[in-house]
This record gives sequence, structure tokens and C-alpha cells, in this order.
Amino acid sequence: MEIRAEAIEIKDYHDDGKLEMRVVKLRLPHESNFIYKAGQYAMLSMDGFTLRANPHALKWTSYSISSAPHHEGTIEFCFKIKETNGFTQYVKDHMQLGTKVGVKGPFGNFTNEHPQKKILMVATGSGIAPIMGMIRHLVHANSDVEIMLVYGMRNTNYFVFREELEKYARSHPKFILMPTLSRPDHKWDGRKGYVQGVLKDMKIDDISSTQAFICGNPQMVAEVKTLLLEKGFDKAKVHVEQWEGA
Repeated sequence: MEIRAEAIEIKDYHDDGKLEMRVVKLRLPHESNFIYKAGQYAMLSMDGFTLRANPHALKWTSYSISSAPHHEGTIEFCFKIKETNGFTQYVKDHMQLGTKVGVKGPFGNFTNEHPQKKILMVATGSGIAPIMGMIRHLVHANSDVEIMLVYGMRNTNYFVFREELEKYARSHPKFILMPTLSRPDHKWDGRKGYVQGVLKDMKIDDISSTQAFICGNPQMVAEVKTLLLEKGFDKAKVHVEQWEGA
């Protein structure tokens, strides 16, 4: 399905005065009936962002959906801004309230339709997007699944969805939030280092009943997958998604 949606909310995350992350909520047209599963992705386009070889053709780029299916009428995306003349730089320079965005999809199999007793989720950067969609879906469904989220970032300026995640950690006893910062300031008294280090030291009970979902930069994804397999995870229960971003 291909539709045109309208930007109705934009939330920016800056570090040292530089825009690093942007979360955009789009309003879907009433007649679209755009149906997706938590964790899937869509192809996005914007007027003016065209193929180099054909400036008359829009260029489409893949991004994970951070909203959940019950968010009817809207869809949300999380962008790590990169100054590479790619789509995220175009989003930085041209996205504003009211901007029209092409949405095509949904696509992908990074989904959790049959959750087991426990779910370990690992995310860095904009890799939080599909993970966030899954968390929102499970919370909305009042699932009794135990969810552990290990969420890595440079510092708290990159802590996307912080308020919502901390609310879940307070209100849902089976949701465990484990943020870790690789370059924290002196005010941070939580976990420090990379997600790989957190997981290496973590004791995971009942591995046979635990699924893992990993999304973030390719090196982290590969290292965490290897680490979990070494801990005894069934390969079929370790699901990965990775994006270089643009």
C-alpha cells in the first residue's frame, strides 16, 4: 500500500546544540486502512528527495515503525540524523508540521506475534524504533510477558522515549528498563558502558523460555547475537534487525 501522510508531531533530541534524533508522528488519511504489525518497517519518501540518476523520481528509504498497531490513524518513526545528504538530513532540513510524507508498506518479519514467557530486547540509537512498537503493543494488550529492555545510548540527550519507558517501568511490574550510557556526564548514576557489557554480566534465568529481539548498529547486533548464543539461547529465538541509516 502506498499513501501520503501528514506530519502532526515532531520531537527533537539535541546534543551539544546539534540535532541528533528526531521522532515524527504522521496522520494517516482516513481512507488508508494502513495495517501493520509491531516491529515492521515502511518505505518513506518526501517531495524533492529524488534519485541522483533520475531527479524526477522520488527516492524511497526504509525505516522501522515505532508506533503500535492500536495507534489508529497515526504512524510514527524515529530518525537518527546523519549529515550524509541522505533521507535523514533531508528530514532535518525540510520536515515541519504539515509536511507530506509518502509511506509504502508495511514490510518485514521482525515481529513478535507469539511471545513466550520472557522477552529480552536490546536496542541502540534509532534501533529503539521497532522495539518501542513491540513494547507499546504488549503493554496495550496487558500482556503478562516479562520484558527486559537493555537500551544503550551515548548520554541522556539520546534517551528517546524516556518519559514513556520510565512510566512503563513504574506502572508495569513485568517491564524492566535497563538504560546504559557509553559517555555519561557526572549526574548519571545508572549503568555505564555498552549494551554488550551489560549483557555479558547479566544472569538470565529460564533461557529456554526467553526470546531476544535486537536492533541497532550492525556491530552491536552481531556481537550481542553471538553473546546470547554463547549464553545458551536457541538460535531460532534470537531475532535481529539492523539499519545503517541514511
